[in-house]
Amino acid sequence: MRKDVRIGVPTERATRKGRAFGLRDVLVTLGIALLIVGVVFAFNRSKGLKEGSFVSANVLAGGLAAGPAPTLGKAAPDFEVPLLNGETFRLNEHRGHVVWINFWATWCPPCRAEMPDIEQVWRSEQGSDLVIVAVDYAETTAKVQAFVDKLGLTFPIALDRDGQVGTQYRLAGFPSHFFVDRQGILREVRVGLLSEATMRATLQKLRSY
Repeated sequence: MRKDVRIGVPTERATRKGRAFGLRDVLVTLGIALLIVGVVFAFNRSKGLKEGSFVSANVLAGGLAAGPAPTLGKAAPDFEVPLLNGETFRLNEHRGHVVWINFWATWCPPCRAEMPDIEQVWRSEQGSDLVIVAVDYAETTAKVQAFVDKLGLTFPIALDRDGQVGTQYRLAGFPSHFFVDRQGILREVRVGLLSEATMRATLQKLRSY
């Protein structure tokens, strides 16, 4: 007994349904693509940080501050810290030089962003009266060394292992910059990322005192 064979023909409703699924797939794919772009942007946005960007220093590891707070127009508080190369830096030993003190940390995006510019200024100032000391805040020697090696930094890096110097200087955020003239007087305090142009302009002003 022969059975009739029916060949299905897509109805208008089925066609619309198929088109809807196709559009939905496109929208889902587009959404995923936009999400990926967003994640990539968020990951890389530290490269585009603006001048003045900083990370708040809400909690300092050094405990209660001891001694007078840094005050513009007065002698910068003296301190002594070990350098990454095994030597020691003491501020008061650098009278007769202009001194740029930079407080930073490897976990701070604005700090990382400005390091190449600090390096550029340092290299161009070799043999001048400029002393730079970049004081890392309360991190391990190994972590700081790895960061310095990765970026190829050559200016002096100091280690504020217990955070006492940062606390002494009443840091409001990272990075923080303190500019001291040849007589040991604190002349400029800047909180946040500095552009190379601002760095050079500040040093020029510092030399006018």
